[in-house]
This record gives sequence, C-alpha cells and structure tokens, in this order.
Amino acid sequence: MKPILLLAALCFLHNKSFTQYSLAKHYTIYDTRQKKEINIQQLMQLVADDDVLFFGEVHNDSVGHYIENELYRLMVEQYGKVALSMEAFSTDMQPPLNAYLAGAINERAFIQQAQVWWPFYKGYRQLLIKAQKYHLPVIAANAPNRFVEMVGDNGLQSLDTLDTSAKKLLPPLPIAVKRGKDYEDYRAGVINGHSVYFTDSLWQSLVLYNAAMAFNIYTFLSARKGFKVLSINGVFHSNNRLGIIPYLRDLDSTYKTGIISCFYAEDYKRPDLNAYEGLADFIIVTDFSVKRTF
Repeated sequence: MKPILLLAALCFLHNKSFTQYSLAKHYTIYDTRQKKEINIQQLMQLVADDDVLFFGEVHNDSVGHYIENELYRLMVEQYGKVALSMEAFSTDMQPPLNAYLAGAINERAFIQQAQVWWPFYKGYRQLLIKAQKYHLPVIAANAPNRFVEMVGDNGLQSLDTLDTSAKKLLPPLPIAVKRGKDYEDYRAGVINGHSVYFTDSLWQSLVLYNAAMAFNIYTFLSARKGFKVLSINGVFHSNNRLGIIPYLRDLDSTYKTGIISCFYAEDYKRPDLNAYEGLADFIIVTDFSVKRTF
C-alpha cells in the first residue's frame, strides 16, 4: 500500500475507533430502583419486558447519541422487531423518511424533502442508517412545527380551524391539557435547568408534542403487533413518567414502559442520585466536557 494511502487508512481507523469506543468511557448508568451502577448489557436485561422504552435525551449531547445507537443495536440484536419513535421528525416528514429507509431516495434528497436542519439531524443520522440497514421502521412522531407554532401563539383551540387534511397530521382533537410536576416546573420558569418565559399557549404547544408522540406510538403498535418501540425524545417529554406517558396510558394502559433519563453533568462519575429521585427508572449521566453536536 502506498504511504499516503496507508496513512489515510490509519487515520480512518483511528477516527472510527474514537467515535465507536472512546465515548463508552464518558458516561455512567444508574438503576434508580436498585440504587446501583449498571452497564448497558444489564440495562438490556432490565428493560426486556417493556413494550416502549423512552430514552430522554439532551438534543446536543454527543455521548447521549452514542448511547442511543448502542442501545438500538443491542435491542435489535436481542428482539429483532424494534421501531424507533423520534421527536426529531414530524408526521409530515414520514413519506420522505419512508422513501429514504426503503432506498427509494438518497440521504440528500431526504434532507431536502423533509427540510431537515443539518446540525440537529446529524445527531440522529447513524440511527437512520442503522434502521435502513436493519429494514426496520422509524416513526416520525412529532407534530409538524407549523402547528406547534400556531398553538404557541394562539393555544390548542386554534387547531380547530384546520381543514381535514391538516388534522390528519395531528392526534385526535380536542387534546386534554395535563398538568403535573412538569407543568409546575414550567410555571416556576424553569425547564431542565433553563429559564423559560411562561405563557399558557406556550405550555399547550408542549402538550401538542406529548399528545402527538403518544398517539403515533399507539397507532404504530396497534397496527404492528410484536414490535417494541424505542422512543428518542427530549428528557422533558418523559422525566418523572410525565410528558408523553400519561397520553399513551390514556390510549392503552396495558403497555409496559421503561424510562431512561440521559443528560450531561460535571459530576458524571459520582452524581448525587438523591437529587434525581423519581426522575426515571434509569439515569445515564454523561461527561459534561465532551464536545456537543451543535
């Protein structure tokens, strides 16, 4: 092999090794019920009976995206029939997403047709590549952004003005507004440690997110018996068994659900687990110092 080609090959292998393996040292998994540290293989055993596993993430967490890929790969190896449900994609993106997964269009065409924002998308790119390789479905679970913005400006009642074709992209109306600890945090002006400006209509736009993801997971599972669903969503949409979970429970209370909350913190090797009591079944704390995806 020519020296320059050998050097390129070594660089490729080094980069591949870094992305695949070095990030494995930058997170810790805790079973909050047993109050102990576990590894990802043990996590797999503990979620074996779950119909829907919610992976609550911070959207720009590089380590979190690495873990999602590992978890998805292991679930497919163990169970075979696993569907991804993704907050990152909305129901109007489902046709180009299906076309891309089927190989009918390439990635560039998918990005253009779905109008995907690249800095956000690149964190989920490997999941879609895996789904295409495995020939497994991906649920574009969120409500279209234009309707979320409509609700943020004018409240959920504004959805009543939409025509029939638009309403097909949404969960059944009217949507009940549920209020738990997540709502209390929102009223206090804090979400996931970030200050927010509170309005009732802005809260209702988050309600639309939750109801849409629940409905699309329910619709999928109703039609595709024997599948498990791995939901990739922001931590706010599943922490404390709130967000999506109450809406899914209203649709079918028989589903067994597992909750993972994954986030970065400076004390990722020895976090104060008492501070996260009740947050999720499993907590994955990632290295705060690792570069974000955006």
